[in-house]
Amino acid sequence: MVSLRALAPSLTRITIAAAIGAALHVGQGNCDIVDAKAVEFSRAVLAQTDIEGEVICCEGPKDHAPAFTIREKVGTGHGPKVEFVVDPVDGTTAASKGRKDAISALACAPADCFKFSRTMGTTSSGNRQQFNRQD
Repeated sequence: MVSLRALAPSLTRITIAAAIGAALHVGQGNCDIVDAKAVEFSRAVLAQTDIEGEVICCEGPKDHAPAFTIREKVGTGHGPKVEFVVDPVDGTTAASKGRKDAISALACAPADCFKFSRTMGTTSSGNRQQFNRQD
């Protein structure tokens, strides 16, 4: 079995790709294009990575921004089974305005290691909805 340490160079390429995609549009004032290009570039690198991966959490849907989809399958389908929590651009507004302090973030773990619950909004009665990971 391949260790996550052995995957480190590939994981680094994913965040670099996201940063390059976003960098092409820094300072143009359009948050959506910054997010869209970061996702597009990182998705392209993920598609070439020898993993059987799944995105289990990402920032975009919360903000209605371009993003990976929850439970999106990524990688070539060959290699270790891993899960991702990914935010191709954290600081999209800052990047779109040409300011500093934006990063590309990614966490990776063997399949079924991440345990979380995620709040996704409120119901019409004002109660918070809690969405737990379902297998």
